[in-house]
Amino acid sequence: GDGHHKHSQEEPVLCRYKKGGTHFEIMCLPTMVEQFRGGKVPRDDAVLGREVFKDAKKGDRPSAAELEAAFGTASHEECIDIVLAQGEYQLTVAQRKAKTEEKVAAIVHYITQNYVEGGTKRAIPAVRVEEAIAHLKGLKVDPFRAAWFQAQDVAKKLKETLKLVKNEVSATVTVSMALAGPASGVLHSNGGVAKVVEEYEEDTATFTFDFTAGEHDRIVSELTKATGGQFELKIHGADAVPEGGA
Repeated sequence: GDGHHKHSQEEPVLCRYKKGGTHFEIMCLPTMVEQFRGGKVPRDDAVLGREVFKDAKKGDRPSAAELEAAFGTASHEECIDIVLAQGEYQLTVAQRKAKTEEKVAAIVHYITQNYVEGGTKRAIPAVRVEEAIAHLKGLKVDPFRAAWFQAQDVAKKLKETLKLVKNEVSATVTVSMALAGPASGVLHSNGGVAKVVEEYEEDTATFTFDFTAGEHDRIVSELTKATGGQFELKIHGADAVPEGGA
């Protein structure tokens, strides 16, 4: 260990990341990882050493080919950035509690954005969602898993108490045949998307689907990434805003 590290009062822990069946590890400082993720400190403040390991205790290092296969680069710096941004690390009890509370807040936010009150279709105040979550028996919120993913499950459990219904919008996406695979992948992997119907013509693929309103930006950004922006999205339904005020 390097006793001169500027945060030596903090116990370093392993940050682990799994990709394509291979595990990677780096030694990190948990409070600094959060700061790094928030763009507040540079990489070097959050990690000890400049290396990615397969097993840090044994000093077992991945080959350049293994790094390349998992991260698309063999540069340790770039690989460390990915492990820091996406890996899982052990937390102290206080950190775990704080991170879990943050995750609950994100789940509450997701539910208020994506669900409405059945019948009245009115927005549900966050405080009602918080109270209902507090009364759920045996709910385990994972501080590491994506809020939207956990929110689907929490919403199912709250259906009875809050009369939740998804605030759904229907839409159509059209892409060229060459991009049908990537576009389909985005829609099928998004938990807020339902009832995907695919239609293929000679050179275009059209997907009609429903999605929860709060997922709009994520769907657009994932489709943009998957298709290089080569897609057309039409939103249908009462709340849709016609483009160009037609």
